Amino acid sequence: KTFLSKDKFAKLILFGFLAYPIAPAIVNDPQRISRGLVVIPFLLLLSIYGLKYLMAIRKRVFKILIILVFGLSFIQFAFFLRDYFGIYRQKSYGWFNNDIGGALESATRSTRIRNVKNVYIDKNIYFIERYVKFYSLKLSSDLESRAIYFDPAAIDFSSFPIYSLVVLKAENASGRAGKVGGFEKIETIREPNGYETFYIFDRDE
Repeated sequence: KTFLSKDKFAKLILFGFLAYPIAPAIVNDPQRISRGLVVIPFLLLLSIYGLKYLMAIRKRVFKILIILVFGLSFIQFAFFLRDYFGIYRQKSYGWFNNDIGGALESATRSTRIRNVKNVYIDKNIYFIERYVKFYSLKLSSDLESRAIYFDPAAIDFSSFPIYSLVVLKAENASGRAGKVGGFEKIETIREPNGYETFYIFDRDE
């Protein structure tokens, strides 16, 4: 119906809706579903055109259909809101490096109240350098200039010098006790479900 119309804008909207998969498809990154969000404006505008078309029909059955569609849409959206502001946060935080912010904020506090020269950070934390840069700016700290990144699978941090702080991903600290060599565990970062995700170790002697 839209293609038969003389409305060029309507044709553009329909073309955009049909053509949008091309852009996400040519990028070899299947995990980024967010690339498909560009379709939302086209969907909204196309929905308005569809609603306009249905409203122009005089038959009572279509009026009832419109009311039902609107009603079901609001119900579906209510379920979405409940999930998004509820359990979704618990289900998704693992994909956002858990409470990495809490770990870096704890490390920053330690550099201010303890004698710390360098902060050794597990380099296996995704995007860790960006997080360090962000929290250094947010907290007005010198964490970024103190940070040294290391691989705990290749280097035993117990050999690090005195006045060192270590931020370690919990899964890379399997079997670590509260005290490792001259290092003492001073902070454990836990998630809402109680799962331990990061440890902070300090050596001051």
